[in-house]
Amino acid sequence: MIKTLDVHQLLFFMLLVGLLFDGCEAAGHRDQSTNTYLYLSHTRADELSNDLIAGVAAVDYHRYDMRWLGGDLLFRTSESEASLRQLDDIFQLSNVSTLWSLGNHDCGDRALLGQFTQRPSFYSHHQNGITFLVLDTEVTANQIEGAQLELFQQVCDTLSRSTHLILLHHHLLWLIDGAVLERQANEISNGPIGECRFCLRGQNNFYSDLYPVLQRVRQKGIEVMCIGGDAGTHSVYFEHETADGIRFMASGMNKERELEGEVVIFRHRQATGELEWRPSILRVLPGH
Repeated sequence: MIKTLDVHQLLFFMLLVGLLFDGCEAAGHRDQSTNTYLYLSHTRADELSNDLIAGVAAVDYHRYDMRWLGGDLLFRTSESEASLRQLDDIFQLSNVSTLWSLGNHDCGDRALLGQFTQRPSFYSHHQNGITFLVLDTEVTANQIEGAQLELFQQVCDTLSRSTHLILLHHHLLWLIDGAVLERQANEISNGPIGECRFCLRGQNNFYSDLYPVLQRVRQKGIEVMCIGGDAGTHSVYFEHETADGIRFMASGMNKERELEGEVVIFRHRQATGELEWRPSILRVLPGH
């Protein structure tokens, strides 16, 4: 026998269904507004093969909304079209969602690189409420100057609606602080402090020209992160937050050891502007 609902029961039932529907819709909206980004760097294997570390090519990078590459992808990244075509097939180098800060092993043939990336070696990019500055630490020996410094200053001075400003770069310029970080530099950076072609130069203009500008950006309530890719040989992951609330991060792969932090996975909730991350290892990524 079917029982007929009275008016109050019917209204309660309709309200319950409505709440359930709204909850499902909200959950669906949250899923759609959460993006996943992947940072990886120093993916080069050895000089003889000029190939990627085992397993890098097997990852399904299409699963990530953005791919942030920290440089030194191969031992001689731009020595031939074949090398760059291999990387392009894997990372989609000209895709606007692939951001690549060049390393010292990448930039042998800059003209050829430009053919594949379809972008200059330094540029700004805005996506999903985040502003990115992709820097080239190789073009003037760790100095950010000339047109590159002008771009940096212009972007930072006019920044207002972004939740985050993220600097992507290869060499870990912020380690040369004359204090605590500098004393750790040779344990973190792939290249030691020195004057060689691949070294972390003992002098640069990060703290004189860039850091004061980043402080002003942070004072606007915008989160500031500087992510460098010249890691992996000694330390695969490093993170430090300054007293001003500016975060420094380095991550890179090691060809001989699989360690947590060789890649970093970011989750970004656009609705709230929250950006979370966790150091990870290559073998847990989709495709393995």
